[in-house]
Amino acid sequence: MENPKRTNYILVDFENTQVVDLSLVTGKPVKVILLIGEKQKHLPIVLVKQLLAHADQVSILESTCVGRNALDFILAYHVGQLVQQNPTGYFHIVSKDKGFDPLIAHLKQQKVLAARHDEFAKIPVLVDQPATSPPLDKIEFLTKRFSQHVANRPATRDSLMSHINATFAKRLSESDVIGLVKELQQRKFISFDENNKVQYCL
Repeated sequence: MENPKRTNYILVDFENTQVVDLSLVTGKPVKVILLIGEKQKHLPIVLVKQLLAHADQVSILESTCVGRNALDFILAYHVGQLVQQNPTGYFHIVSKDKGFDPLIAHLKQQKVLAARHDEFAKIPVLVDQPATSPPLDKIEFLTKRFSQHVANRPATRDSLMSHINATFAKRLSESDVIGLVKELQQRKFISFDENNKVQYCL
């Protein structure tokens, strides 16, 4: 279970991933650092407004260096600095670049909480969810989510289980996830074809 007092540091490789919704950090134990490339001179107006609204939680770090992987090295340096300052924090790197994975693995070997995420919005601490709810509430939460985000519905049984696990911040056991899938089936919200593709009936 996530420690509510632990600070989550989110370092965004903005050269690699520009989809960032800073409204998700409101009221959460989160500090965000946007690492901007030397050639990135303009930010979307929506993001600028969010930066101003969350000035106490968000900072910008501009790279003045040009070169292959320059921003990656700068990001890695600042992760190291933050770990020294707060070794009990949780350190998140937002980037689709799997080149950060060895850094994450090394941090974990040092007993530091760390993870890389392809998408800002899927970081568990940013995902709103019912904390201690009975199975029925979880079903209602999932069906509402599937109805509101039609384009992002999981397409297969395996991706559905992964999606449910991520939705509840990986706090559920495998048997709990399987139970929720069965409950969705029994209540006719979903079905599976012979290839384990999900059919939604919402």
